[in-house]
Amino acid sequence: LLKLAPAYLVALLAACSAIMFLPEKWIQILGVHQLKENHGTVIGAAIIVLLAILIFVTLPVWIKGTIGRLAFEKRMQYRLQILTEDEKQILRFYILQHTRTNHLRPCDRIVKGLEADGIIICDGDGYITDALPYKISHFAWKYINRHRSLLGESTIARTDVGHHDFRDLI
Repeated sequence: LLKLAPAYLVALLAACSAIMFLPEKWIQILGVHQLKENHGTVIGAAIIVLLAILIFVTLPVWIKGTIGRLAFEKRMQYRLQILTEDEKQILRFYILQHTRTNHLRPCDRIVKGLEADGIIICDGDGYITDALPYKISHFAWKYINRHRSLLGESTIARTDVGHHDFRDLI
Protein backbone atom coordinates (compact mmCIF):
# COMPACT_ATOMS: atom_id res chain seq x y z
CA LEU A 1 0.00 0.00 0.00
CA LEU A 2 2.85 2.41 0.76
CA LYS A 3 4.12 2.13 -2.83
CA LEU A 4 0.76 3.04 -4.37
CA ALA A 5 0.37 6.53 -5.80
CA PRO A 6 -1.84 8.79 -3.66
CA ALA A 7 -4.51 8.83 -6.38
CA TYR A 8 -4.99 5.07 -5.98
CA LEU A 9 -5.13 5.38 -2.20
CA VAL A 10 -7.79 8.08 -2.48
CA ALA A 11 -9.79 5.98 -4.96
CA LEU A 12 -9.58 2.96 -2.67
CA LEU A 13 -10.59 5.10 0.31
CA ALA A 14 -13.54 6.52 -1.65
CA ALA A 15 -14.71 3.02 -2.65
CA CYS A 16 -14.47 1.68 0.91
CA SER A 17 -16.19 4.78 2.29
CA ALA A 18 -18.98 4.49 -0.27
CA ILE A 19 -19.61 0.88 0.72
CA MET A 20 -19.66 1.77 4.41
CA PHE A 21 -21.48 5.12 4.42
CA LEU A 22 -23.86 5.25 1.46
CA PRO A 23 -27.57 4.90 2.30
CA GLU A 24 -28.84 1.31 2.34
CA LYS A 25 -30.98 1.94 -0.76
CA TRP A 26 -27.83 2.82 -2.79
CA ILE A 27 -25.97 -0.19 -1.40
CA GLN A 28 -28.79 -2.41 -2.70
CA ILE A 29 -28.72 -0.71 -6.12
CA LEU A 30 -24.93 -1.14 -6.39
CA GLY A 31 -25.22 -4.78 -5.36
CA VAL A 32 -22.64 -4.58 -2.56
CA HIS A 33 -25.00 -5.25 0.36
CA GLN A 34 -23.68 -8.78 0.88
CA LEU A 35 -20.09 -7.51 0.71
CA LYS A 36 -20.84 -4.91 3.38
CA GLU A 37 -22.55 -7.49 5.60
CA ASN A 38 -19.77 -10.08 5.32
CA HIS A 39 -16.72 -7.80 5.33
CA GLY A 40 -17.84 -4.56 6.98
CA THR A 41 -15.25 -4.82 9.74
CA VAL A 42 -12.41 -5.34 7.27
CA ILE A 43 -13.65 -2.48 5.10
CA GLY A 44 -13.84 -0.22 8.17
CA ALA A 45 -10.29 -1.19 9.17
CA ALA A 46 -9.16 -0.51 5.60
CA ILE A 47 -10.63 3.00 5.83
CA ILE A 48 -8.65 3.66 9.02
CA VAL A 49 -5.42 2.29 7.53
CA LEU A 50 -5.85 4.22 4.28
CA LEU A 51 -6.53 7.45 6.15
CA ALA A 52 -3.46 6.86 8.33
CA ILE A 53 -1.26 6.26 5.29
CA LEU A 54 -2.59 9.35 3.54
CA ILE A 55 -2.18 11.54 6.62
CA PHE A 56 1.11 10.26 8.05
CA VAL A 57 3.01 9.11 4.96
CA THR A 58 1.71 10.71 1.79
CA LEU A 59 0.80 14.15 3.15
CA PRO A 60 4.25 14.90 4.65
CA VAL A 61 5.95 13.84 1.40
CA TRP A 62 3.60 16.09 -0.57
CA ILE A 63 4.18 19.00 1.84
CA LYS A 64 7.96 18.55 1.69
CA GLY A 65 7.84 18.45 -2.12
CA THR A 66 5.66 21.55 -2.26
CA ILE A 67 7.92 23.48 0.10
CA GLY A 68 10.98 22.40 -1.90
CA ARG A 69 9.37 23.43 -5.18
CA LEU A 70 8.35 26.82 -3.77
CA ALA A 71 11.86 27.41 -2.40
CA PHE A 72 13.35 26.46 -5.78
CA GLU A 73 10.98 28.82 -7.60
CA LYS A 74 11.84 31.64 -5.18
CA ARG A 75 15.58 31.10 -5.79
CA MET A 76 14.95 30.93 -9.53
CA GLN A 77 12.97 34.20 -9.48
CA TYR A 78 15.81 35.91 -7.64
CA ARG A 79 18.39 34.47 -10.02
CA LEU A 80 16.42 35.61 -13.07
CA GLN A 81 16.32 39.14 -11.61
CA ILE A 82 20.14 39.41 -11.55
CA LEU A 83 21.12 38.06 -14.98
CA THR A 84 24.31 39.31 -16.61
CA GLU A 85 24.18 40.58 -20.19
CA ASP A 86 25.84 37.36 -21.45
CA GLU A 87 23.19 35.28 -19.72
CA LYS A 88 20.43 37.49 -21.10
CA GLN A 89 21.75 36.94 -24.63
CA ILE A 90 21.50 33.17 -24.21
CA LEU A 91 17.99 33.36 -22.75
CA ARG A 92 16.90 35.92 -25.35
CA PHE A 93 17.46 33.30 -28.06
CA TYR A 94 14.75 31.09 -26.56
CA ILE A 95 12.26 33.93 -26.32
CA LEU A 96 12.96 35.64 -29.65
CA GLN A 97 12.97 32.34 -31.56
CA HIS A 98 9.91 31.02 -29.67
CA THR A 99 11.76 27.78 -28.98
CA ARG A 100 12.56 25.72 -25.91
CA THR A 101 15.92 24.49 -27.28
CA ASN A 102 19.20 26.29 -27.99
CA HIS A 103 22.50 24.73 -29.00
CA LEU A 104 25.29 25.84 -26.69
CA ARG A 105 28.83 24.76 -25.85
CA PRO A 106 28.85 22.89 -22.51
CA CYS A 107 32.36 24.08 -21.60
CA ASP A 108 31.32 27.76 -21.65
CA ARG A 109 31.25 29.27 -18.14
CA ILE A 110 28.06 31.24 -18.83
CA VAL A 111 26.26 28.08 -20.00
CA LYS A 112 27.57 26.14 -16.99
CA GLY A 113 26.32 28.86 -14.62
CA LEU A 114 22.81 28.83 -16.10
CA GLU A 115 22.80 25.03 -16.01
CA ALA A 116 24.00 24.92 -12.39
CA ASP A 117 21.15 27.23 -11.40
CA GLY A 118 18.58 25.04 -13.17
CA ILE A 119 17.64 27.71 -15.71
CA ILE A 120 18.73 25.57 -18.66
CA ILE A 121 19.13 21.79 -18.84
CA CYS A 122 21.43 19.87 -21.17
CA ASP A 123 19.31 17.60 -23.33
CA GLY A 124 21.96 15.62 -25.15
CA ASP A 125 25.48 14.38 -25.10
CA GLY A 126 28.51 14.75 -27.32
CA TYR A 127 32.00 16.11 -27.28
CA ILE A 128 32.81 18.99 -24.96
CA THR A 129 33.65 21.16 -27.99
CA ASP A 130 30.29 20.56 -29.69
CA ALA A 131 27.25 22.73 -29.31
CA LEU A 132 24.75 20.57 -27.43
CA PRO A 133 21.00 21.06 -27.13
CA TYR A 134 20.00 22.90 -23.97
CA LYS A 135 16.35 23.24 -23.01
CA ILE A 136 15.09 26.13 -20.94
CA SER A 137 13.40 24.99 -17.74
CA HIS A 138 9.62 25.17 -17.65
CA PHE A 139 9.63 27.64 -14.77
CA ALA A 140 12.22 29.93 -16.40
CA TRP A 141 10.28 29.84 -19.70
CA LYS A 142 7.03 30.87 -18.03
CA TYR A 143 8.63 33.48 -15.77
CA ILE A 144 10.65 35.16 -18.53
CA ASN A 145 7.65 35.21 -20.87
CA ARG A 146 5.61 36.91 -18.12
CA HIS A 147 8.43 39.35 -17.30
CA ARG A 148 9.99 40.16 -20.67
CA SER A 149 11.67 43.25 -19.23
CA LEU A 150 14.16 40.94 -17.44
CA LEU A 151 15.98 40.47 -20.75
CA GLY A 152 16.15 44.18 -21.56
CA GLU A 153 15.37 45.90 -24.85
CA SER A 154 18.26 44.42 -26.84
CA THR A 155 17.60 41.93 -29.62
CA ILE A 156 21.08 40.40 -29.48
CA ALA A 157 20.68 36.67 -28.86
CA ARG A 158 23.26 33.91 -28.65
CA THR A 159 23.42 30.40 -30.00
CA ASP A 160 26.53 28.31 -30.55
CA VAL A 161 25.34 26.41 -33.61
CA GLY A 162 28.30 26.00 -35.92
CA HIS A 163 30.93 26.43 -33.18
CA HIS A 164 32.98 23.27 -33.35
CA ASP A 165 36.52 24.62 -33.03
CA PHE A 166 38.17 24.12 -29.66
CA ARG A 167 40.42 27.13 -30.31
CA ASP A 168 37.35 29.39 -29.95
CA LEU A 169 37.24 28.51 -26.27
CA ILE A 170 40.82 29.53 -25.41
